[in-house]
Amino acid sequence: LPDIVIATSTRANQWVNNESLKLDALQHLIIDEADLVISYDGEEYLQSLAALLPPGVQKLMMSATLTEEIDTLKTLFFVDGEEPEVLDLSSEEAKEQTTL
Repeated sequence: LPDIVIATSTRANQWVNNESLKLDALQHLIIDEADLVISYDGEEYLQSLAALLPPGVQKLMMSATLTEEIDTLKTLFFVDGEEPEVLDLSSEEAKEQTTL
């Protein structure tokens, strides 16, 4: 397994399905532009990936906007009582903090 894999969810699913990519040692999953991923890649590919994640994977989702798509991703990737930490940088609280 390489140290870093950058791929669309569609491509990652292809690699997993043909066993070019194994997720058993995965430690971190980062989804950039999370609000757009559902729109472009489709929920089905994300559901497939979410189902294959080993326990304990740290999941990070980045988005410039908090949309319904973010809620869909939270439902897919944060299961079994996990509650994601949401940092809204546009909030008054975030504006007052000097460090994150």
